Amino acid sequence: MGPWKLELGLLVAVTSGCATASYSPPPVAAAPCTVAGFGTPDHPWREVHASGFSFCVPGSWSPSGRPPRGFDASVWTGPEGAVSWATSPPPPVVVTRDCVTTRDARSGESMGTSCTAAANLPPPCSQPTTGSEDVGGLTITVEQFDCREGHIISATSHGIYLRAAASQTEAVELELAMLRTIRLLEPTR
Repeated sequence: MGPWKLELGLLVAVTSGCATASYSPPPVAAAPCTVAGFGTPDHPWREVHASGFSFCVPGSWSPSGRPPRGFDASVWTGPEGAVSWATSPPPPVVVTRDCVTTRDARSGESMGTSCTAAANLPPPCSQPTTGSEDVGGLTITVEQFDCREGHIISATSHGIYLRAAASQTEAVELELAMLRTIRLLEPTR
């Protein structure tokens, strides 16, 4: 099982295995977002309110798990992948010759480890490609891991942490579009 499947599997487990059976996330009023090149008037994106910042996800994506008090859920899933937010840094994605371990952006919990069956196989994920982007007045550091069975993308900047998993190469642009919608929120007084 590849690392993105493990990450997505854990995100699904958050909604089914870790939450109590009778709990459903409360309905979240969808604040529409305009994301150039994505969504349509019939299928707009929605704004996710995190601690001190916001970002947008496709309107068809669903929240998972119990949301932190006063915020939207920290994990969102859709057919193209998943994204999670946090305000403290997760342990890094660790890539070795034989294994890769991914960690949830919010809790730091292991999302699983995938190991190759034989030492002569290539590593499950490449070393990250690291760059930066100016988004909403912030400089965000972006790490992208290309994996045999998907992609992992991390974005960090001054207390903002997002981690996304994309199952297909085509979904990477969708995941990057989400990261490019990050905006700082004004503190409430």
